[in-house]
Amino acid sequence: MKARCINRELAALKNIFNVARKKKRCFHGDNPVESVEFFPEPTREHKILTNDEYARLVGEADPRLRPIIQVAVRTGLRLGDILCLEWKNIDLQRRLLRAWVSKTEAWHEQPIGDGLANILASIPRLGPYVFTNPRTGTRLKDISRWWNEAKVAAGMGGLDFHFHDLRANAGTRVANEAGLFAAQ
Repeated sequence: MKARCINRELAALKNIFNVARKKKRCFHGDNPVESVEFFPEPTREHKILTNDEYARLVGEADPRLRPIIQVAVRTGLRLGDILCLEWKNIDLQRRLLRAWVSKTEAWHEQPIGDGLANILASIPRLGPYVFTNPRTGTRLKDISRWWNEAKVAAGMGGLDFHFHDLRANAGTRVANEAGLFAAQ
């Protein structure tokens, strides 16, 4: 098992004892795992794309993946939240995007700039979801094959580069264009 996996198990075990002690259920005394230390976990640096790398990735991407990448870089949303975007929550007239952010379980609103407005306007409306599976009429659920093909075609197949890295790219691009305060 990897350190990350063991740490999650250890955290769950610590929590079980803490809750049992707090509720005074079947357990009295000190938490026996309280003093057990977590394993160090390596942190992975996010891959920040150069403008050339970004252009190659978008250019080589399947036409169905292209706007998903562009929305990710312009909004900073996670893939699951992007794939759950619904047209009813996008107001191109008022230039406002409203997205349910699953991690915080809250609605997030952000302005829609010209670039994002053009991308959203170019997506065909095939159903209630912005990214709809044309065969089923439901939202897209898995883009991994398209993502891997785009990375290889753009010459990034051997890099430790994940879709989630596009979130860091979004923040970096905003910070470069509008400053750190705007990115935060």
